[in-house]
Amino acid sequence: MATPTPAYTQLTAFFNSNPGTRLHIEFHPTQPDAPLTILTSDTNIAVPKPLLLQALQTAYSTFSSPSTTEQGILDSTLVLLLVAAENLTAVNARRRIILGKGANSGRDEIKLMESFLTSPLKKHNKSPLLWSYRRWLTERFGVLEEGIEAELTVVEISGEVHPRNYYAWNHARFATTFFLPRSPSGPQLPYVLERTANFALSHVSDTSVWSFLQFLFFQTLEHPDSHSFRAQLADIVERSMQFAHEIARGHESVWVFVRTVLGSGELLDAGKRVELVGVLEGWVSRDVVDVEEAKRERILEGRALEWIGKYQGGGGGGGGGGGVGGMSR
Repeated sequence: MATPTPAYTQLTAFFNSNPGTRLHIEFHPTQPDAPLTILTSDTNIAVPKPLLLQALQTAYSTFSSPSTTEQGILDSTLVLLLVAAENLTAVNARRRIILGKGANSGRDEIKLMESFLTSPLKKHNKSPLLWSYRRWLTERFGVLEEGIEAELTVVEISGEVHPRNYYAWNHARFATTFFLPRSPSGPQLPYVLERTANFALSHVSDTSVWSFLQFLFFQTLEHPDSHSFRAQLADIVERSMQFAHEIARGHESVWVFVRTVLGSGELLDAGKRVELVGVLEGWVSRDVVDVEEAKRERILEGRALEWIGKYQGGGGGGGGGGGVGGMSR
């Protein structure tokens, strides 16, 4: 094999010296006539694209060589995945090695994927392959004690970096159904509902998080004591309605969520549902002030009310029913 380029050596040395740690990775722009340098500080690294491509030359030749060691494969595939997140061959090579190394290496790999998925790397934090790989790692090496809280943190950070991240919030669906039954002493569905509702209200245009919140609402129906959730669900819907009507006007994602819940006859007590529909009817019946934002909000509220009247009692489905798909690619 050829001598590794300095960029390859510096990149792999940085990652190998920080195992089991969430890293912050950026590709920083280059300036004319400025020297190309990989910048590192604690757990942060910024790589100029030209140096990443130089490292790719070594990574490709190393990965292709039949005499490469397992560590060499891990180093080279790290660079290959930094260059192209959808490299299935690189992921499968890592999967085979990690599976043979055991739990500690598996948990270090979970943290490495966390670094890719939470850093401002557009192709990485929205990569279906990397999210699928994290799921595979979590199923085998995930720590139940950290469980749902750790996974929601990763999803939320990724959702902040790249809004409407369907793949991230789909991973949250997996984490909910995987961890909650396996860690009965840890946070449960009421905690996930409240945490997600708070995140949704601070990201009102993010259709993917509203879709996940809708999924959680229908998950309560599978709980042995589903009626115990109704007060919490009603509170979340009421807060969402008030917030959209008074503060965050003009966001259809909120009203698609609200109409789906109010259109279902299963999620709320009948009296509370009638009360909230009555509030909505009152808003729609009022005169609209001559402000474009208010007019837009009134249109959305009217559409939600019309939808509720047409489909009430239909259930709405468990995940994307009612139209909150959030699949922005």
